Amino acid sequence: MYFEETTADLGITGISTHSLRHTYGTRCVEAGMRAVALQRLMGHKDISVTMNTYTSIFNKYKEEELEKVNQYYMNNEIVNVDNLLNENNNMIKDISQAREEKEIE
Repeated sequence: MYFEETTADLGITGISTHSLRHTYGTRCVEAGMRAVALQRLMGHKDISVTMNTYTSIFNKYKEEELEKVNQYYMNNEIVNVDNLLNENNNMIKDISQAREEKEIE
């Protein structure tokens, strides 16, 4: 009640304590916090709640982490660079598309 009254007095609309909580969770992910730590901070009983809530943010960072692996493989000539890039780019697209389709449902 106090929060709503204070924001209304300040002329601030469209912000709730829930939106602040979600913003906090999002910033934690962006800062590199692992899902299990965020789960505990947010009080989610099941990790799937955390993962489903912050799917788009985790996907962004997952792709960045995959790129680190790609660079490792290329720098150490473990696999053919062209094949690796094509395979991983296709995999990332497939994963992202599947997640987006799931979010739409």
